[in-house]
Formats: sequence, structure tokens, C-alpha cells
Amino acid sequence: MTLMIRPPVLALAAGLALAACGQRSAEVAAEPVVLKAGMQEIADRQNDLVNTLIEALDDQGGVDPAKLTEEHWGTLESAAAGLRDAGLALRAGPVQVVAAPGEAIEGEDAPGALGAAEVQARIDQDPAGFRAQAGALLTRLETLAAASNAHDAAAMWEVALDLDAACSGCHMQYWYPE
Repeated sequence: MTLMIRPPVLALAAGLALAACGQRSAEVAAEPVVLKAGMQEIADRQNDLVNTLIEALDDQGGVDPAKLTEEHWGTLESAAAGLRDAGLALRAGPVQVVAAPGEAIEGEDAPGALGAAEVQARIDQDPAGFRAQAGALLTRLETLAAASNAHDAAAMWEVALDLDAACSGCHMQYWYPE
């Protein structure tokens, strides 16, 4: 099976690999992890995962693994691996930036909403807290990847439905006004 890796995940993974290998020097500037791209990757992969699992729901609302084909499992495994990789990069990326220069974040034009600069300031004031929030998300994503590898559709469904809670915890702390 061939896994397709989207460019944002590849960029996030590259930043993670540089940090993990300790290859940062004065000559090599760390590439920033753009949170907007990483979060969009997570949302896209979560949608792939949930939509695939929905195809296997039974009449009681549970996931019937017998309804999952090899193609379904390929989609689920790819989505779970992509989610885990994006979560790793969000937690461990050497430099975090909310959005690319001049790029708006979703909803910032709403009355009272924070813009990219304000969210960036909040993260910069509490990088350890941000990494802790990303770590909580990563824990769920690693559980999801393990369930995918075990072909445990019921566990995948439970974790997939719980991902929004991990996202919301971070958003409440950094993205939303007091």
C-alpha cells in the first residue's frame, strides 16, 4: 500500500526530524511549523477518518468491522498515520507560527475575535503550555494510530469522536478571547 503524504505534513515532519536529530546550527535556520496548515491537515484527516468509519456504522450506531474493506482500512491507516505525524510536529516543531506572514486565521474578522498576531503572542508567552496541549492531542492521535494498526474500528470511532475535545482545549486557551 502506498501512503500519500501531503506537503504540509511533509514540512511538519521535516521540522520535527531536524529538531530530533539536533542538526540546528547557526547556518541552518529552523523552518517554522505553520499551525494553520498543521491544523487544517488534522481537520482534513479527521474528516477522512470519520467519513470512512460512518460507512461502516450498524443500525445501533456502532462500527461494524465486517463492513470495512481493505480500501477502507487503507484510508483509515493513512488518515491515522497522517494525524499522528501532524500531531508530532505540532508538539515538537522547533518554531511555531500561527499563520504565514499576511495570512489571516479562520474567524479573525468576527467581532471580538483574535487575529493571528494576538494568538501568536499568547503562544509565545506560554510555549510550554502550548506543547502540553499539543501533547494531549498527540496522545489521542497515537491511540488512534495504534487502533488503526490493530484494525480496531470501534476504538478508532471512539477516539475520532474525542479529537474535538483535544482541539477545543488548546483553542480555548490560545485562540479565543477571555
